[in-house]
Amino acid sequence: MLRALFRKQVMAFAAFFTVSGRDGRRRSRGMILAWSLLALYLAVALAGMSAMNAWGIFSALLPMDLGWLAFALTGLAAVAASSVCCAFFAWSGIYQARDNELLLSLPIPAWQILLSRVSWLYLMALALTAGMFLPAAAVYQILAGFRPLALACCLLLTLTLPLLAAALSCLIGWLIALAAARVRRKAPVVVTLSLLGIAGLYWGVFQLQSALGALAVRGEALGGAVGRFLPLRLMGQVAMGDLGALTDLTVLLCLTAWLTWKLLSVSFFAIATARRGERKTRYREQSLRLRSPRRALLARELARFAASPAYMLNCGMGAVFMLAAVAAMLVKGKDLRVLAAQVPFLAEAGTLAVCAAAAILVSMTPISGPSISLEGRQLWILRSLPMTGKMALQAKIHMHLLIACPPALALTALGCRTLGAGWGQTALAMGFILALTALGGSAGLWAGLLWPSLTWTSETVAVKQGIGTMAGMLAPLIWLLALAGLYLALGRVLGTGGYLLLAAGLTAVLAALALGWVLRRGAARWETL
Repeated sequence: MLRALFRKQVMAFAAFFTVSGRDGRRRSRGMILAWSLLALYLAVALAGMSAMNAWGIFSALLPMDLGWLAFALTGLAAVAASSVCCAFFAWSGIYQARDNELLLSLPIPAWQILLSRVSWLYLMALALTAGMFLPAAAVYQILAGFRPLALACCLLLTLTLPLLAAALSCLIGWLIALAAARVRRKAPVVVTLSLLGIAGLYWGVFQLQSALGALAVRGEALGGAVGRFLPLRLMGQVAMGDLGALTDLTVLLCLTAWLTWKLLSVSFFAIATARRGERKTRYREQSLRLRSPRRALLARELARFAASPAYMLNCGMGAVFMLAAVAAMLVKGKDLRVLAAQVPFLAEAGTLAVCAAAAILVSMTPISGPSISLEGRQLWILRSLPMTGKMALQAKIHMHLLIACPPALALTALGCRTLGAGWGQTALAMGFILALTALGGSAGLWAGLLWPSLTWTSETVAVKQGIGTMAGMLAPLIWLLALAGLYLALGRVLGTGGYLLLAAGLTAVLAALALGWVLRRGAARWETL
């Protein structure tokens, strides 16, 4: 039974690449190839970034005979990144899976269900850890010369470090599930904790980047401080080929994994079936307020967004970054103006730089993309309501604009004014960002209509692996690249103001065409879902 449960996890992951979520038919070879190439590109990008960071760390520490410290820092970064990235899956995939109640009602031991999901979590942590740690091992072999024993130990360490990453992610997921089970509104709790974890990860990455230059100066002092923490020192010694340290570290990691397993196995059934956050309903007589169908549909979409941590975190992160950028400019506006005066490009075309930054963050807010897939098997309920498909799609577009536009427009306006742009250029930039946001929302919604995934068991799958989400992210970026080419061709001739007028006009036309296409053809497609 355990093998069947684990096979189910693997098949659910592979089904997105090979099987259509709408009708269960096998995808075309071209689509499978496209997603395979995308996965390969992401793997290569991760390995390349890890290799570049490792080159800087090893170049600074190897001359000081502190190779173990370089491996310790690299391993720590790999474990931290894997833990944070897998923590949300540990909560949603273990405790919030849609098939929990079904599987727990069957004569299947709860520990087998838990073990199958923890094993899959280990494989996810293994992929991330290997993508960050193995390039560091290759860099060490290049800089220090070929050392077979060290290479073999690094390979073994790559298999054991994910135990720690999986254990930490399970503990984080367990804490989130425990907290969410005790409150009525789970989404704010989950989102807050997840944002804190992501912020901590970004802070750690920035600190590591800023500390690379100081490693050559304070390497020995840092080595002494890190060396006091036994797991990190053992990690570095193992990577250098110390077999004795390998035994000690393996025992330590296995013990950590076993203690984590015992904690999860004791509380899994209670948390997975908990309903402690639900309050007893008290009915009171009150006047009935009627809403128009359009307002009711919009309120439903907003409530759906606010109730889903996976939806908010993966599709609303761009809005969070935009608000953070606005707050940063309000505090550091003077410093930004000084920097703009020193950088020739910002002094000449600061408005364009602000538009590019806002466009990138808009692409990180694909609100409408997964909205169709998130309806899941309950889509028929929405379709049975006395409304047209056009009204349902309009509500999803309006939700996208309502969430993405205010922070994007605020960032654009404040950024342009901070860099000294006039009101005319600022208005054109805001119009461009508004049109680009509408374009991304229309593209994501159209892709979601064409390739919906309605048979998911976890919301994370519908959000992260949906083609609508990908289209909502890529459409603004692709159009931005096209406009960049247009600027190289006509920018000097038109000037900043003329180019902004042309870019805003073209984007508005394209967004209007895409939106009209969605509301006409998409409404017909809606009736066939």
